[in-house]
Amino acid sequence: MASSHHRTSTIQKILFAGTTKATTTTTSSSSFSALFERAKRAHEKAGPFEALFILGDVVWKSSSSEEEEEEEEEMSKKKRTRESVNAFVDVLRKDEIRMKTFTMDLFLLEQLKELEGEEKTGVRLVDAEEFDGKDETTTHIEGLNPRGSVKRIVVDEKETNVFMVSKPGVYSTLIKSEKDEEGNENPFSVAILPGSYDHLNVKESHASAGNAMLAEKTAKANGEFTVQDVEVIRQTVRRLKENGSTLFVVDVLLTQTWPKDVHMLSRYKDAMTPISGEEKNASRDVAEIANVICPRYHVVASLLSPESEGEQNIDQFFEREPYRNVSAKHATRFISLASVGNSKKQKWLHALGIEPGGTMNPIKLCQMPPDSTPSPYAMAGVSSLQQRGGGGGNQQSLKRELKPDWRDNADAKKKQRLEESQTRALVGDADKTIHVRNLDYRADEGAIAEYFGECGELADLRLGRDVETGRSRGFCKIAFKTKEGVDAALERDQQNFYGRDIRVQMDRQQQSRQYNGENKNGGYDPNKRKPPPPPVSCWFCLSNNKDTHMIASIGNASFVAMDKGGLNPEHAQIVPIEHVAAFSMLPDETCEEVWSYLQGFRKFAEATEDRGVVAFERHLTLKNKGGNHMHLNVVPIPSNRKHLSKKIFEQAAKRCDFTWDIIAPEHAQTGIAARSAMTSLLSFPEAEYYAVHLPDGTILITEVKQYDKHWMQFGREVISHLLKTPETANWQSVVQDEDGEIERTNAFKESFKPFDPVMEAEEEEE
Repeated sequence: MASSHHRTSTIQKILFAGTTKATTTTTSSSSFSALFERAKRAHEKAGPFEALFILGDVVWKSSSSEEEEEEEEEMSKKKRTRESVNAFVDVLRKDEIRMKTFTMDLFLLEQLKELEGEEKTGVRLVDAEEFDGKDETTTHIEGLNPRGSVKRIVVDEKETNVFMVSKPGVYSTLIKSEKDEEGNENPFSVAILPGSYDHLNVKESHASAGNAMLAEKTAKANGEFTVQDVEVIRQTVRRLKENGSTLFVVDVLLTQTWPKDVHMLSRYKDAMTPISGEEKNASRDVAEIANVICPRYHVVASLLSPESEGEQNIDQFFEREPYRNVSAKHATRFISLASVGNSKKQKWLHALGIEPGGTMNPIKLCQMPPDSTPSPYAMAGVSSLQQRGGGGGNQQSLKRELKPDWRDNADAKKKQRLEESQTRALVGDADKTIHVRNLDYRADEGAIAEYFGECGELADLRLGRDVETGRSRGFCKIAFKTKEGVDAALERDQQNFYGRDIRVQMDRQQQSRQYNGENKNGGYDPNKRKPPPPPVSCWFCLSNNKDTHMIASIGNASFVAMDKGGLNPEHAQIVPIEHVAAFSMLPDETCEEVWSYLQGFRKFAEATEDRGVVAFERHLTLKNKGGNHMHLNVVPIPSNRKHLSKKIFEQAAKRCDFTWDIIAPEHAQTGIAARSAMTSLLSFPEAEYYAVHLPDGTILITEVKQYDKHWMQFGREVISHLLKTPETANWQSVVQDEDGEIERTNAFKESFKPFDPVMEAEEEEE
């Protein structure tokens, strides 16, 4: 049975359509008829569909950029608009539209209100109260299912299934919420920003308070959204998150306007740039809201400028690669639909089967598509901090101060400034300073200040940069002004930022450097890493005196112990004495000693019936068990089976849907060389991974990233099949009593003695 956190969600099918605004090649009535006819066929053949959303302009309206043509000399713009509206109403009057249909065209809303005030038009707008919402726990949140915001169009006293969404907000009532098998509601979260976009009007609204009031009035009159509308959605999602509502995971964001810079980092950027690269065509406010609320889908209508021959190419269908959000762990998919009935046969009707994200299994929700890119908005420098103040002018000036000035091409001066920035004392209290590691190299001071500025006001920030190249070194220190800001920042440990799981810890100056293995240049040095005290529950720490009777050999930095439930009688483990999490993190001395033990095992196996050795290591953090203690499982393999080792591990990886990186034997001649080769394939030295050492010296390794599926008994399962003893896969099924374990350990000690590197070292000293 699913828990309340991981409900069995239902999937609903939804249709989205591009603009139906008439063009020089289509008429209003033909566009509306084509839309509803196609939607009807889709509903019958591939449905049922829960709803249809019409994006972009529904009826014709003039714009200030359009030039009057001969047709305009004969027909006033107002008359053409009225004809378009009448055509829309006629289609509603004649056609039986079974599917709930929503439009966000505020200009159409104003035109219908005019018709409503006239006699004999038969048009009325009534409140669709069924969409007002009745959830008592969230009705106090302004912007959630705003009351009276959805209007039903009534024609000749017939209630149609066409609705106008008139206010910005987050809607959980537009898409029917089915109950799961436990009786839980699984509501869909749809954020809607109604209205078109005028870049000149928006520019005025940002200029000053006085201009903003005038710009808002102009926007309302023209059916455009305002800056305040954008803020409504932002604040609604924020409050939903604060209240613990599942609706804060926005399933779909619907806007009539493209977001600015969404083309960045996309392989389709050349085709998308004419729209999202131009301020007049794409909105920074829409980009900002997409960046902040992180919808799973962002669906818009392509820009339509049929009267400008040079811009006809922008009426196209686009489906951008998914992008990784900066402040959420799931991806966003951006889709733009061409106009209905366009001459280029571009796609204008799109179907989605959506499961409500708020009640999905988090692993499924956060599964990152293989073709995903970093967020285009983070790359473009979209900054909610800068636009909304985010803690006051001091923080904005901090952000400007921290931005390096790359305009000066004098290398010496640039190097001098970098050196000064890297050696200056950090402003702020030591007990309010954090150390952030594993940063993506593209994350600059501005992006980091924005991300952590959400936790609290910053006192200072210093990003580690190479003084020669200016390139980020992947770590930074941040001083907060309050303890609350520090606590909030520490909760972001291992969260996804710019596509990488960052590490956030208190900065302890020298103590922190020793603990994290950071050398004087900011790099990772396992020899300087000071480990934390071993947990009392750790099975492998000698200080805990657990199963010490199974130790077969002990060196200066590591030891060999028999496996508790061996795959065969000689299955043993090589373990560092120090509580270190992984082979990739071992200090040099320990690394070489562990490696010498492994080579001793190889000689031992070859000397007895020409066998081989397969060794496997699983590095998973295991925080709830006090952290992983590295142990390398070593299993002798019969001569007639060792040649199958690589094949069976590759087949197992294929079944588990991952691939191996391969390290050739010549690149792993020593322990330190093997460690370097392994860490070069990891995102960072402490990354989780599986590694397998094959009989010929080849190493297979794969990184286990956050939310990746991992198979705890992977190595045992595979080797049990390699040995043709599947019954040994479960170690508990082959555990012996203590007498049996002592007998097995003593037998191995005797046979391993000639190959034990510790014994060899003692003989050489004598």
